[in-house]
Amino acid sequence: MDEMNNGFVPTGDPEADKRAKNAMIIGIVGIVCGLCCTYAGVILGIIGLVKANGLAKLPDLSADAQKNVKVAKICSIVAIAMSAVMIVINIIMMVSGNNALYNMMTEAGM
Repeated sequence: MDEMNNGFVPTGDPEADKRAKNAMIIGIVGIVCGLCCTYAGVILGIIGLVKANGLAKLPDLSADAQKNVKVAKICSIVAIAMSAVMIVINIIMMVSGNNALYNMMTEAGM
């Protein structure tokens, strides 16, 4: 038995756990950016989704890393969807000629 860990051998790769947490954070930030900076939300959502899908293929993820990967995928998909909706709203406002509301949203960063 390993005296240093009292016989406990940790499962999973600590580096993969860190990468899974980072992918989750990117997805969450993508949601926030999807509300105000539409294109940044799409970009961060795609990055988070690619990272999460890459991590999901690893065979020895710990339970926490698996949860973080699942949350990262969900947050990234939500970020992409919200950003797409905001882009469509912006396009509709530009085409409809509602310049006052469009100018107000543009100044707010949406």
